[in-house]
Amino acid sequence: MVGARNLQGGLSWRRLLADSPTLQRLELVRTCSAAGGGGATTAAAAPAAASSGRPQAGQLLELTCTDLAFGGEGICRYGADGFVVFVDRALPGERLTARVLQSKKSFARAVKQASLAPHEHAVEAPCQHFGPCGGCSLQSLQYEAQLAAKQRQVADLLRRTAGLPDAQAAAVLRPIVGCPEGRQYAYRNKMEFSFSREEWTPGGSADQRSSSSSSSSNAGSGAARNGSGRRGRAPPAAAAGADRNSSGSAAGGSSGGFVLGLHKPGSDSAVLPVTACHLQPDPANQLLRRVEQLCRELRLEAYEPASGSGLLQHVVIRRAAGSARSSSGSSSSSSDRASTEEYLVSLVTAADGRRALAPLAAALMSLDLAAALQPVAAGPVGSSTPTPPLPRLVGVVNSVSQRGRPAGERRLAAEHVLAGRGHLVERLAGLELEVSANSFFQTNTPQAEVLYRLVAEAAELRPADVMLDLYCGTGSIGLSLAAACAQVYGVEINLAAVRDAERNAQRNGICNASFLQGDLHKLQLEGCMPQPDVVVVDPARPGLSPAVIRYLRSCGCRRLVYVSCNASTQARDIKLLCAAGEGEEVAASGGKAGNSGGSSSGRSSSGQAGGPFRLVSMQAVDLYPMTWHVETVAVLDAVV
Repeated sequence: MVGARNLQGGLSWRRLLADSPTLQRLELVRTCSAAGGGGATTAAAAPAAASSGRPQAGQLLELTCTDLAFGGEGICRYGADGFVVFVDRALPGERLTARVLQSKKSFARAVKQASLAPHEHAVEAPCQHFGPCGGCSLQSLQYEAQLAAKQRQVADLLRRTAGLPDAQAAAVLRPIVGCPEGRQYAYRNKMEFSFSREEWTPGGSADQRSSSSSSSSNAGSGAARNGSGRRGRAPPAAAAGADRNSSGSAAGGSSGGFVLGLHKPGSDSAVLPVTACHLQPDPANQLLRRVEQLCRELRLEAYEPASGSGLLQHVVIRRAAGSARSSSGSSSSSSDRASTEEYLVSLVTAADGRRALAPLAAALMSLDLAAALQPVAAGPVGSSTPTPPLPRLVGVVNSVSQRGRPAGERRLAAEHVLAGRGHLVERLAGLELEVSANSFFQTNTPQAEVLYRLVAEAAELRPADVMLDLYCGTGSIGLSLAAACAQVYGVEINLAAVRDAERNAQRNGICNASFLQGDLHKLQLEGCMPQPDVVVVDPARPGLSPAVIRYLRSCGCRRLVYVSCNASTQARDIKLLCAAGEGEEVAASGGKAGNSGGSSSGRSSSGQAGGPFRLVSMQAVDLYPMTWHVETVAVLDAVV
């Protein structure tokens, strides 16, 4: 969902652990090393560390990766005790050297130095930014192997975090649903790129960066980027209109203290310059390049949090295939619907940017996205060759951020339409759905169709049922199920998304759906909703708050369908929902009672009678090929 949802109320270490990939890996080590000697005290000397099976920081190791951890890091073993070393960008079967960055009592973290033997199921990654970018860490792994790794990770979370015995975990876990061939790249309908004054160029001396306030003697001098990672303070226009080399850098100048791209892994400020991403289609990359060029020409500055100066924070590019509306809002013919692909650009700024961004918006709207499309070769005589949809930019929006919020908790203060209209119209599950610039919507539309079909099958709605759709976003799940039940109630924190949901109900002639804007962590749902028969939840990555878990445990629904983009927090919540005890106790403690993170003493709680729910099934749907992320659908039934 849009924005971060803070978990509130007496959270235990166990609950916090499930919210953090780093802490999840630490817990994985704890359970993997329970019988090992990784916790022994070691001397500072390298030979002593090697004899104990525990490496030292700075030590160069030769390792073999055995599997992928949840979070995408490779799991390697060191020494006779099998001490766990997590190595970024290591893949199963790969033999490599890695230098230890951090050595803890029960695990170490290392950075890969060189690959000595290729990993299993290796393929060539198509992206020039693969590796340094970090966003698509599985590009060099065959897709079937990606699916197998994700299936293993979900199975492990069911055992280790949800506490299911091995046999029960195997019984409830269904096969993962993968992306069809040809849809494993360019699948995202939304991408966010960041503006910064700190450019990160991999391969420089220790990746050192110059201060954003320093000047660059090379700015506009014709010197190409040399891989040093340095930036200067020259005006952004210094590189405007420069020819682009194959890396996307401005040939003929430094970044001038202005860069647009993706964040360096682990950094909130340093940005890797990116002018094309393989996860979005060519028209979106064309828009990205044009936005950067216009920002430089107009001398617009990236926002700098430390000083509070500058304007630009992010650009978000959204698309909707098969739009059912023209830019004027009138309905299109059925043939037009199949041939149009709408795009929407949102420029996120630290202050109201309407005046500064007006020329940029006007220039963007004049861009002919279809001109760059490659012609499609005709098929054999008598065959029907599908015509690719024509891309069209329908609007440019200025989204103004609230001041004083952490980078990961962005909330909007205002949203202004600079040109065209401020929404797309997407077609999904037989519905026409308005999606505003800042509303949540599944980022892989074809796979979302698969996901929604699984949710509909899992819900098993009856004509007289009341369905509750929590974290409903633009209402797509609830509206897709409205015909199968008597009433749908949706709750969502984002006001723009709620307004989209209400318009979507009207647009599709749905009269039995109502939507409420509110923070589910604070709402007293018992007082504002009738008793539901079926509940669907689709929370953000932090999962369900204690308040929502308390409500679900006592609401009396017969079935709960839990959709998640973070199988780790979902597994944690499954354990809490199925645990015996009073709802207040269980939710407030984070499942402390009997929760051992997968040890034998806590493994039976999800399958044992006594709790309000039992887990019926779990299935993964791959909405995010080439990354370690995966969507999951869990079905829980009330214990009668």
